[in-house]
Amino acid sequence: MSADKYSSQRFAEFCDYLIAKNLMSPETAKARKVSSLKILDVLDETEKLDLRSLNREVAFHRFQNRHGSTYTPSSLGVYRSRFNGALDDFFRYSENPSAFRPNLMRSLSSAKPETGSSKKRTANASVPPPRTTEAAEDLETKLSTASESFTLPIPLRPGIVVKIFGLPHDLTQDEAKKISTIIGGYALST
Repeated sequence: MSADKYSSQRFAEFCDYLIAKNLMSPETAKARKVSSLKILDVLDETEKLDLRSLNREVAFHRFQNRHGSTYTPSSLGVYRSRFNGALDDFFRYSENPSAFRPNLMRSLSSAKPETGSSKKRTANASVPPPRTTEAAEDLETKLSTASESFTLPIPLRPGIVVKIFGLPHDLTQDEAKKISTIIGGYALST
């Protein structure tokens, strides 16, 4: 196979293709493209010729060294997650375009900062029990097949990333406000 097929130029074209063919919401595809191209910008031209040979961690580390002071740790985590997800999709598409489905359920495990603490809820707080990892993974699997929805990762603070599953691509302002109001009901008073 031609290495050109895996170049950063082909990667950028692939990101545009996702939007043109409605395979991903335009906002998500653009965010992944922008984040990824910023990271790839730290590479020299020979490194951009075949992204399969790219050490992602080294590339991200170089990006972080060059631009890290302009981003919060959680923003860097989001950039890393978008970059990894976009490259994974690009490689899968390049190998088998006819079977390609975008993977929007990417884990943000690579976005975990070094430290973090979380406040404990009071015993009388009305909070549903947390899902088990297995139940959450089953839900992710079911939702990842729904082409009319997507998952939104939201880094809250170091070590805490929330994922909202099943958001429709055509989410309205009223629906977003409803979700915000419901989530606000779970917030601790300070």
